[in-house]
Amino acid sequence: MISRFQLCRRAVRVAAIVLLLAASLAPGAQADHPTRYEVRTSPGGFRFHHRFDPLTPYAAVTFGWSIVSEQKAQDGLRPMLGSLLVNGVYPEQPTEFYEKLADLYATASIGISDNQFVGETKAPVKELAEALELTVRAVRRGMPNVKTFRRTRNSFINGEKQSEKNPQAQVSRTASSYLLGNDHPITRGFDPKRYEAIKLADISTWRRGAFEEGPLELVVSGRISVEDAGRIIDQTFAGWPRPPKRERPKPTLVAAKPATIAVGTNGKQTIVNLFAPTAKIEGRELLTAQVANGILGAGPASRLFSAVRGALGSTYGASSSLTAISPDQRVISLNANVDPSQAAASIAALRSAYATWYDRGVTDAELKTQRERMVTGVASAYRDPAGANRLILPLLLTSRSLDDINDYEARINALTIDSVNAFIKSRFPKPDDLTLVVGKPEGGSFEAPCSIATWREVERACASAKKP
Repeated sequence: MISRFQLCRRAVRVAAIVLLLAASLAPGAQADHPTRYEVRTSPGGFRFHHRFDPLTPYAAVTFGWSIVSEQKAQDGLRPMLGSLLVNGVYPEQPTEFYEKLADLYATASIGISDNQFVGETKAPVKELAEALELTVRAVRRGMPNVKTFRRTRNSFINGEKQSEKNPQAQVSRTASSYLLGNDHPITRGFDPKRYEAIKLADISTWRRGAFEEGPLELVVSGRISVEDAGRIIDQTFAGWPRPPKRERPKPTLVAAKPATIAVGTNGKQTIVNLFAPTAKIEGRELLTAQVANGILGAGPASRLFSAVRGALGSTYGASSSLTAISPDQRVISLNANVDPSQAAASIAALRSAYATWYDRGVTDAELKTQRERMVTGVASAYRDPAGANRLILPLLLTSRSLDDINDYEARINALTIDSVNAFIKSRFPKPDDLTLVVGKPEGGSFEAPCSIATWREVERACASAKKP
């Protein structure tokens, strides 16, 4: 039972955090926040990237390393690991970790993917060292009790089973399994059995090799001096292994496999997904890809939204996304949820909008608007030290230049109509290369060369599927 005193104490903390956030996100301050990070070295020899920002009341440390080895046995552990580690700092009373952070007006997170480990702590400068120590203690020593471990594992298993029932997930999984097969880091993540096989002892097994995967990268931002940042880093990360930089072997690029597939869903709308892999997109080229995709399908002013929602009057809109399937390759995906009676017209509208975008390119007005939108979005990230750090750390973990962000506005403004349109033709799939997956609602129908009842059948049943 929570006492009235505890409730009042929490309310005061929440109010203080809101006031601090309001100060750091003041509308007039956006343009004044410094944006350049500089490489520094702590007295103890740790290399870190630092940005001093006097306008925010917070400071943040974001850290991580690249995972260069592929270990299928840990597929199920990685998504659970952040929760397991923080709940294992105080295994007999897991909530104490969060209570201590709240007392420090701090936030923290730990996340691990197939190829990166990332930790983050944000707090007022005076409390940063203590809050960061809690986060790093979780990484180094956090071990939940058996009850917490089982509860977490069951939560992930049940969550995965629930997500299988989501109509959008059923369609996207069909697309992923068709393109990548079922033995890929992305598609292996669809199987709840990967969680069932994980044991509590696997955390200790993970620790034995985790810190040697790649060198630690550190990013510090906010109202904190270089000297204070270096002192906190030395204090917190003392004794951390310093392995050499290694590169993970890059997978072979995936080729387009155009087809038309219908899959049953338990939804009420028809879900349309047109997709295909891009050609190789490296480093700074990603910025051009993001500009082009933004014009095609990001927001209500985009080509796809106008084609489906504007021209057809569909109840639902349409959008496109770029999803990484390897360091140098993305999948372009066109998506729409529509009334079943508008399915055929919506598919035709999406195909036509994409073909026009691919064949004729973007306009001056579209490029100008998209530039402004993206520059504003990145600039706003600098108002939050943790948000700014999240722009930088991925560059360091993928061996990209810091200038990709430091010179962001200059680079995006240097893009021309000719360069963007040439990029679309050379990197994005041709209109005829798009695969169509249609999610049929309950009781609905859609004629397709390959029609399946569930996404789990697609790799086997649709191997030879072709467009009509």
